[in-house]
Amino acid sequence: PGTIDSICKRLKIDPVDILWGPSPRFSKLSKLCLTNAADLFEVHIAERIEHCAPNSRKFIFDRIAKLQESATSSYVIITGDPGAGKTTIAATYAVEHECVRHFNILSDGITQPDRALRNLCLQILAAYTQEDVVDFANQATANNGSLLQTVLKKASDCNPGGKIEIVINALDEVDVRGQDDFSNVLYLPQTLPPRVHMLLSTRRTKDLRLHTSSGIARELIDLSSYPSENENDATEYLAFRLSEDNDLAVRFNEWCKKQKEK
Repeated sequence: PGTIDSICKRLKIDPVDILWGPSPRFSKLSKLCLTNAADLFEVHIAERIEHCAPNSRKFIFDRIAKLQESATSSYVIITGDPGAGKTTIAATYAVEHECVRHFNILSDGITQPDRALRNLCLQILAAYTQEDVVDFANQATANNGSLLQTVLKKASDCNPGGKIEIVINALDEVDVRGQDDFSNVLYLPQTLPPRVHMLLSTRRTKDLRLHTSSGIARELIDLSSYPSENENDATEYLAFRLSEDNDLAVRFNEWCKKQKEK
C-alpha cells in the first residue's frame, strides 16, 4: 500500500483509480490506505479478463439479468470444475457492472471470513452510502454476519431506486473452521434487503453452507450443463487470441501443420 501511495502521488492520480478506474461510485475509497487484499485481487481480476473475447459468456450474463428483472433480491451461484471459467465470469461481471467484489485466493492466503466481511463492508459503504469509511475502517471488527447485514440495510435504504450488486469468488477456498457449524459461509445473510443481488462462485455445491429464506431468489448455474455454449465460447476465445497476437497465430498455425503431418 505504501508503494501504491508513493506512485500515485508522483503521478498525481487517485489510488482508487488503479483499483476501480475513475469511478465516482468508489471515490471515497481513495481516503483509505489500500489493503494488500484489494491489491491482490484487482491484479487477479486484470489477469483473468485481459484476453477475454467480446461477449464471452453472454449466455450466463443474460441469465443473471433475467433473474434480476423478476427478483427483488437474489443469490446466483456459479459452479463448475477447476478451469471451467468461474473466476473469469466473476471478474468480468464485477468489472462490467462496477460491483462490490471479494476474491478468495487460497494461494495468497486470502481465505479468512473476517477479512472478507471487512473488505465487503468498506466497499459497500463507500459505494452506496454517506458513511465515513475511514471511521468505519478504524472501528469495525467483522467476525460475524450482523455487521454485513447492517451495512447492506444501510446501502439499500440509501439507494431506493438502484441495484446493489456484489461478487464473491471461490467460496470453496474460504476457511470456515472458525465459523459456527450452522452459519452460512462468510456469514452471508439468509435474507437480503431489497435490490441486493449476490453473484457467488464455487467449485462444488455439495458442501456449500448457504441457507436462504424463501423470499430470496436463488439460482444455481452449473457450467458443466452447457457443453455447446462452452464449446462456442472456447472457439471464440481462440479466434480472438489469435487475432490480437500475431506471434501466437504463427506458432498455432505451425503446430496445426505438424499435427496434420503426423
